[in-house]
Amino acid sequence: METDEEKKRRVFEAAHALFSSVGYRQTSVADIMHRAGFAVGSFYRYYESKEAAFLDVYRAENRALKARLFEGLVPEFSPEGAPVGLPPDPVEFVAEIVSRNAREMLANPVLREWYNRDLFARLERMFAGSDEMAQLQAEMNEGQLEMIREWKAAGMMRTDLDDATIQAMFRAIPFIDLHKEEIGAEHFPELMKHIAAAILRGLRP
Repeated sequence: METDEEKKRRVFEAAHALFSSVGYRQTSVADIMHRAGFAVGSFYRYYESKEAAFLDVYRAENRALKARLFEGLVPEFSPEGAPVGLPPDPVEFVAEIVSRNAREMLANPVLREWYNRDLFARLERMFAGSDEMAQLQAEMNEGQLEMIREWKAAGMMRTDLDDATIQAMFRAIPFIDLHKEEIGAEHFPELMKHIAAAILRGLRP
């Protein structure tokens, strides 16, 4: 007999498959539970809403993306997928990460929902202050402060700006791509790489 954990895994896998194939809007709770092989009403034993299931799937995809982003750019990884050791150059490293991130997000149906601001505004309202949203933010920013401090210690980054300000600059970069249509979608993700490099060059000592 399946445990509750195993059943929730089946619901998660069904949600993941549907969000990845037909998207958030076209997926219903009934669709998820039909694919999982359970009664529709039992969905709420595992998730409080479709949005909660989507956030769980989005976090899983974001973790997988983060591990792929650092592949070949740093010598090793922590168990959580954060970089270990000092990348050779902050400008080249961050510019390449931003470019890879933009390409992967556009190619991934789940992560592409980042550009659906109506959905993410709703998620932010529904899960404000929740463990799930706090964990997503932590996962997205994991390793940044450590890298900033290592770059500073190695004389590769300005020390007149505090770590939190530099981290905020890093966090601001992905929001530029929310306006890619106004800027010109044909220029992404290459434009993101150049913007990141320009910002990083301003952070050199």
